[in-house]
Amino acid sequence: MDKVNLMLDTCAINHVLDFEVDPKIFSRKRFYLWVTHIQEKEIKKTQNEDRRKALLSTFKRLELNDISIESGIWGATNWGRSKFSSDRGELYKKIKEDLDNKKKKRNNNMDALIGETALKKKFILVTDDKDFLEVYLENNVEAIFLNTLISRIHKGFYE
Repeated sequence: MDKVNLMLDTCAINHVLDFEVDPKIFSRKRFYLWVTHIQEKEIKKTQNEDRRKALLSTFKRLELNDISIESGIWGATNWGRSKFSSDRGELYKKIKEDLDNKKKKRNNNMDALIGETALKKKFILVTDDKDFLEVYLENNVEAIFLNTLISRIHKGFYE
């Protein structure tokens, strides 16, 4: 079986730490784990210093691959770590609008960028945010809850 490309959102990374998930479950033989600079930025904004250090340690232990964001948004994405979108950001705007309609949150723009990147790269988005998951599935982003992914791994689904 080909390796599976997984895009972890910040919520999933938090839950890897909270649920003491062994990073070895995401073997490089089976999976490539991807993040954008946004997930790391969000983790670095964690107020509690001990929590932030634990999350950054989890981030490193997961051996995540970095990928550029598909749409550069002034003030939200880092120069050199985002691209000019071939669709003028239409997919990003659609996902963000759907997220805002579901529940207006401060970080919907960041979540929309992560989801857009996952869709354009054909990665499976791993999240534990119910609203996020629903919006992505509605926008044809392949997405899965972290606990569902782990259950499938244990059942040999990705062998």
